[in-house]
Amino acid sequence: MPAGAGNAAAATMTRTGRHGWARSIRALPFVVFASLCIWDAARAPLGRHPFELATDVSPAALALALTKTKHMTVVALVFLLALLAVGLDRPWLAFVLTNAVGLTWELAQTTVVGHSARVADLAPNVVVAGGGVAAVLTARAILRRARRPARPDRRR
Repeated sequence: MPAGAGNAAAATMTRTGRHGWARSIRALPFVVFASLCIWDAARAPLGRHPFELATDVSPAALALALTKTKHMTVVALVFLLALLAVGLDRPWLAFVLTNAVGLTWELAQTTVVGHSARVADLAPNVVVAGGGVAAVLTARAILRRARRPARPDRRR
């Protein structure tokens, strides 16, 4: 058996075996909340209409989309739950999951009377999730720098 193989096996066991349930539990809030949000977007109490998706991405449409604070708040919560699910070491995966949920919202709204599915509504998802990734990466860099031991002055 090669040197260090026992440590690798133990690390694999910790990640997948004994503590695999912890990863599932961490993902549960994201899965439940995202499912409920998609279900709410697809609900059609007033009925359905033919497929309709507004593809206008003009500056006015983007500005309107970026002023929807309720939408941006929900996207931020989805990002935080996705980050909890995948861990702080993978913020890009949380970004992708958040935008996948947002895309699914828009597709779910395409046939719902009273809802408007717009491509421009994906802009807040990208902005909020991108800001979340930037915040995580910045915080990690600051913490890494703070943990670094002080180096003696080399000029002497």
